[in-house]
Amino acid sequence: MKIVVNDTKTGKSYQKEIETPQLTGKKIGDEIDGGLIGLTGYKLKITGGSDKSGFPLRKGINARRTAIVTGRSVGVRTGKNQKLKRRVVGETINSETMQLNLKITTQGSADLNTIFPAKPKEEKA
Repeated sequence: MKIVVNDTKTGKSYQKEIETPQLTGKKIGDEIDGGLIGLTGYKLKITGGSDKSGFPLRKGINARRTAIVTGRSVGVRTGKNQKLKRRVVGETINSETMQLNLKITTQGSADLNTIFPAKPKEEKA
């Protein structure tokens, strides 16, 4: 599972690949301890994610995968009074969740740049 941690103070995002069955069953909006993913002292809030097919997790939906009718939404441009049918996944994290977005609510003592080392940029040939 890919974890994307957003630091709201600096505006930077950090990515990490992990395998944690402890996150299974959590929902969007839940606060988790950062120690579960290697961020001791941090408190994180689950803000979203997507499943293995790329469908986004949606708060308020309890079904595994369903289609909803939506008007204006993120990434949806519709004309006046038009509605679109979108496929979404429920808010509960399960084994099919491939990406999880987290927001830092309480800072820890360790610096995030040391926990998530920057990858060197590849030069174009």
